Amino acid sequence: MDKSSEDVFGFLPVPATEEEITSLSDIQFGWMENDGTKSSLDPVEHPYVNAIHCYEFLNNASNLDNFIVGDSGLSFHDLFYQDVIVDGEETKNWLTSFESRYPEDSEDVEAFYQLCAWLNSTNTKEATNEELDSAITYAGITYTVDNAEYRLAKFKNEFEDHLNKNFTIYYYVLTHILLMIDSRAKNMMIATWDNQHWYPIFYDMDTMLGLNNYGYNKFDYNVEDNEDLYPNVYNGQNSVLWLNLRACFLPEIRKMYNDM
Repeated sequence: MDKSSEDVFGFLPVPATEEEITSLSDIQFGWMENDGTKSSLDPVEHPYVNAIHCYEFLNNASNLDNFIVGDSGLSFHDLFYQDVIVDGEETKNWLTSFESRYPEDSEDVEAFYQLCAWLNSTNTKEATNEELDSAITYAGITYTVDNAEYRLAKFKNEFEDHLNKNFTIYYYVLTHILLMIDSRAKNMMIATWDNQHWYPIFYDMDTMLGLNNYGYNKFDYNVEDNEDLYPNVYNGQNSVLWLNLRACFLPEIRKMYNDM
């Protein structure tokens, strides 16, 4: 497939002309074919075009792709922007884990970094158990310590400030139903149309319906992303995003599954 023809960065067509669009809510689900490619910085003249960004996840084993620090000994900020050597060339660490697909090869990454850093700040396994700088109240409960309970509450109550909840749950449920084991870290893309709210989108869905990465029909329909029952089946199985989504929104996940 000629990748120069990849022009679609959304889900459904936008039923509106430029004159009808008065706010981001009018844009609805996505940004569709506009006679340009991902290498076009200005496919259309529109007040929100500079807020459109799309990143591809590149590395299942990367701490950054799973929003964790791990044993790096660095803060998430320093890990993200760390200088590293790849093939004899110096580059930023985030470029080894993500690729800016739109705008193509853009290094204007601050909005995406803020999303990743927020997700890392909700990682229950990296809670410090130290006192917070100030008490924070979520849903009537006040937290004073940076523990797992606080981090899950932060994820649940701030989630829609950063990601579209409906589309993220839909993505999770569909990758579960179709057993898309290679679509939750590498081969996932994430896009925004306002530099604030992000949507996971599909890419390279060739490993699904029981197939493994070598094309063998290996997995039965009942396999789940449960590390205790089925370790290392789903790539991204230890991603902060998916672990916390299941922990915080299980009723909504079950409802969407039943509705589908």
